[in-house]
Amino acid sequence: MRRCWRARPGGAERARRVAQLCRASGHTEAAGTAALEALARGVPGAALERARLLWAREQQHAAIVRLQEARRPPRLNTVRGGLRAMAQV
Repeated sequence: MRRCWRARPGGAERARRVAQLCRASGHTEAAGTAALEALARGVPGAALERARLLWAREQQHAAIVRLQEARRPPRLNTVRGGLRAMAQV
């Protein structure tokens, strides 16, 4: 049985690179999926790649907001902060 790239060792970093390649070739849906996978796995640079994808989709405001949120640590000690952090995943 073939294993998908997500299950292989190093798959998390590979997800970020797949997002980068898909975005560069114009496949924004595939890039979005791969970027979210990399974000979920905590890959360094995944937030930047997600922001670049949003920028390429002409969603500049959302890209800037995502970068600002990536710089802040998640606030999970309050109900409001916890819901906001959960909604971003």
